[in-house]
Amino acid sequence: TMDCQVDDPETIVDSMIYHQRKLIAGYKNHAKVPMEKYDEAFNPKHAAISLSGEPTFYPRIGELIEEFHSRKMTTFLVTNGTNPEILEKLDTLPSQLYLTMIAPTKESFEKTARPSDKDAWEKILQTIDLLPSLKTRKVMRLTLVPGYNMIEPEKFKEWFEKSEAHFLEPKGFMSVGDARKRLSYEIMPRYEKIREFSEKIIKDSNLKIIDEKEDSAVTLIAKEDYSFRKRL
Repeated sequence: TMDCQVDDPETIVDSMIYHQRKLIAGYKNHAKVPMEKYDEAFNPKHAAISLSGEPTFYPRIGELIEEFHSRKMTTFLVTNGTNPEILEKLDTLPSQLYLTMIAPTKESFEKTARPSDKDAWEKILQTIDLLPSLKTRKVMRLTLVPGYNMIEPEKFKEWFEKSEAHFLEPKGFMSVGDARKRLSYEIMPRYEKIREFSEKIIKDSNLKIIDEKEDSAVTLIAKEDYSFRKRL
């Protein structure tokens, strides 16, 4: 539990929408910006709960998801999997749940993540065990860094199949923002390396690459190309 004071969910959502609108205000009536596109950005319909730290540490995360949903917004919750007990207690699940995996084994995880929690890897495995019971769309995302975690593709496949997630998303590490302080631009993997590693993951399985984006160094893997994905 956390004893510190935190903002309430309604305040957070109000603030996010306010700052989104403030950010794009200068584009209103711009000759090169169609008004329908401006209106679309002015009234956001999707919320990504991620980016700054581990969002499940926010003690009112379930209420935050409910607040977004009450405003007819979809939610995308990204977790590193180290708080399985929080995910298990959620009364309202996000529209889509992302589990970020940065290593296939405990040894490579400790080398890559250098966790302060000695039980972090075991908690991630608990989250993988929990995922099949969470009735929402699920994605396992692999953040891949050459020389660190682009190893043992068969173990990544094993965890994905055990999780029963809908999609597996191998993605190259991007040296942007604060990440530049940890790893340099030169270490970013090229798309070809991500595609090659993805091929190793799906080898001798019923999985297939259903989509890819070269400039983002990412592929999307699944057992099938789900019909709902075509509507996104």
